[in-house]
Amino acid sequence: MDKTLQYVIEEISQKYNVDISEACVIVESSFFPEMLEEMPDYVHHYTAEYWAKEIMEDKGGTI
Repeated sequence: MDKTLQYVIEEISQKYNVDISEACVIVESSFFPEMLEEMPDYVHHYTAEYWAKEIMEDKGGTI
């Protein structure tokens, strides 16, 4: 697994108090993996915390 994906998964797990396995599903089913593949320089410009927030807001903010 890409380290960037792992960092975002860990951030979601910690910040939103979900199991790592659930955070992994959230990230992998989001827009993020495709964006990371297509625009890695853009993605790496921001922190894992930023992407965790964006993913959760896109998801609806709550679990």
